[in-house]
Amino acid sequence: VEKGYLYAKKAKYIKDEKVIKIKGGYFTTCELDPPHYYFYSTYMRVNINDMVIARPVILLVQDIPLFWLPFWYFPIKKERSSGLLPFKIGKSSTCGRYLKGYYYLVLGPHADATLGAELYEKKGIMGSLEARWLLSREILDGNMNARYVREKDTGKRRWELNLNHASRFLLGARLKANASLRSDKKFITDYYSDTVEVFKTHKEWEVSLSRRIGKFSGNLVFDYDESPEGIVKKKFPEFFLSIPTYTFGPIHISSSFRFLRNESDERITSYSVSPSFTRSLFRYFPLSFSGEYRGEYHVFQDTSFLKDEKSVRASIRTTLYGLSNFGIYPFERFRSVYTPSVSFSYSFPSQTSPWGKKSFGWSLRYVLQAKREDKKYDLLTANFSGSYLFEDTTWSDIQVSMTTGMENLRGELSGKIKKGDFTLQKFSLRIKFRDWNADLSWNPKTPAFTGGLSGRLKLTPRWTGNFTGRYDFLEGELVSARLSLTRDLHCWELRLSWNMMGENQNLEISLHLKRIPEIKIEKGIFEELLP
Repeated sequence: VEKGYLYAKKAKYIKDEKVIKIKGGYFTTCELDPPHYYFYSTYMRVNINDMVIARPVILLVQDIPLFWLPFWYFPIKKERSSGLLPFKIGKSSTCGRYLKGYYYLVLGPHADATLGAELYEKKGIMGSLEARWLLSREILDGNMNARYVREKDTGKRRWELNLNHASRFLLGARLKANASLRSDKKFITDYYSDTVEVFKTHKEWEVSLSRRIGKFSGNLVFDYDESPEGIVKKKFPEFFLSIPTYTFGPIHISSSFRFLRNESDERITSYSVSPSFTRSLFRYFPLSFSGEYRGEYHVFQDTSFLKDEKSVRASIRTTLYGLSNFGIYPFERFRSVYTPSVSFSYSFPSQTSPWGKKSFGWSLRYVLQAKREDKKYDLLTANFSGSYLFEDTTWSDIQVSMTTGMENLRGELSGKIKKGDFTLQKFSLRIKFRDWNADLSWNPKTPAFTGGLSGRLKLTPRWTGNFTGRYDFLEGELVSARLSLTRDLHCWELRLSWNMMGENQNLEISLHLKRIPEIKIEKGIFEELLP
């Protein structure tokens, strides 16, 4: 058989029908004799290069029966084919014991679907549908899954819909549609058994249509987003038109147009024009001039008004290099790169600023580079910036950000300097050593100070351990953790896992086939025996 081995005590081959009738046979994907596991049936009908139909079916592992079904059938031909998928049994704290069955349906060479019926002890029957379609990434590509249940204990109708679609549309336009909708924010916690770091609690959907004609590009968007607190944001619709940049000698002019109707039924039409000019002074000092005119026309109920803003800006910068005469192992040489710049900007009087605004800005970028075997590394990048506000006659705080770029060590830091005192705003550090990763994160605004550790360890030739955890240093507690041990059992794999998220904990044992991974037997340690 294409996907395994079929054994029979008694078999009859019907040549004209290309059928084998078997009494007292079993099927397995294990090549050993005797096999580690097999599906035993008193009667089997094998349609050559098509499928196997068996009744009843008993799964035995090391000759120990684990479950029984009145009948089953599965495909054995090389190409995709419709058929029943292995069922799943288990128990959850919210839904009780459950039984899940699925049917795989081939819809054609470019699409398929999975139909499911999930029977929950406390909730009733949930129907599910998963569909996938793919012609090519550019022409047609997408997937969808939906679930629906009318709970027998609460009487509530609960559902979920997720959609991702992309395809070509009329006149060469590109159509995209995405949706993540559910009846309530607790749907995921009630019906998904896996530990999830961040639950998808927003209801959101978006449909966009984009088209490029020559150098012009347009994008039409319909968007809806509702937060768990009930805050709704809409774009019904938003249209954006990007106009190509036109060049007149050394002057470049770019422009754009935008229309938006938001959740308050306010309609905003905006447009902008931005000319720019760049020249170098003495070859080493690029000098830039730019300007912008932005207009916004607002219409809300019976009122309307026009906002326009005009601004100009001039800046100059240069780059300085410093090269070391020595190296420190494993690096051969070091190079320092300094990029200072200064700028002046002026905003003309407008509705939001009746007297206009003038400001002077400065910045300094420093990069420490190292060379090793003709490869360049940015070991450290530091940015400093500040400004002077003429209206307030004050200097702003100096903004500071630093980043390390080494292969196994990456750190990020940001803060500000005010009157000589440095205030840390954010800090993170990530370290990688072989199969292990560690990180620290500090944010005084939240405040939050957490650390994480994840990795994989080969305990023996057949035992492998995996760990992922995060600790809150301010609260002095473990936020989340996952510990799993995996044992290689030839054609099977045994996995012991412990999951913790806040106050929720879960301890599981799972046993699954390597060559038919859909077949699983899994159980929470502290739950009663499965029926």
